[in-house]
Amino acid sequence: MGDKKPKIKICFIARGLTKGGVQRFILNLLREFENYNDYIFYVLTDRQDFLNKFKKLNVIYIKSENKLFWDYIKSPIVINKIKPDWIIYPKNIIPFIHIFLSARKINMICDLAYFKKDINAYKFSDTFYMRLFMKLSCLIADKVVAISGFTKND
Repeated sequence: MGDKKPKIKICFIARGLTKGGVQRFILNLLREFENYNDYIFYVLTDRQDFLNKFKKLNVIYIKSENKLFWDYIKSPIVINKIKPDWIIYPKNIIPFIHIFLSARKINMICDLAYFKKDINAYKFSDTFYMRLFMKLSCLIADKVVAISGFTKND
């Protein structure tokens, strides 16, 4: 009898994507995921335009005006319903409450500009949040991935 192995469920967090290199990287990565048939991909997003962007990915639009409410209240509820094997966080941070989710976690580090005092590229509140939670996110992640050799060296 054909014992069919269940497909691995992967949840991908795509919240707060702004124009630029990180968004391009994430969109290209998601397009690549459409080529993998041994997995079931769920994309959790706050962008309605993602609903018709991918043919083979399960896109779940979660509406929220507040990013902390999205990260700490709404997305964990949806993730608990999906029961994924893995969750991919492509923007440096795993929301702390997600430590209680049973899925294994991959934290993707895009860049470490938040830690470079001479750059000053971000608002103080964003810099403070990222400095605090990026380190913690790397500690609670099952895997940490740097998206480039430059970021890995940093």
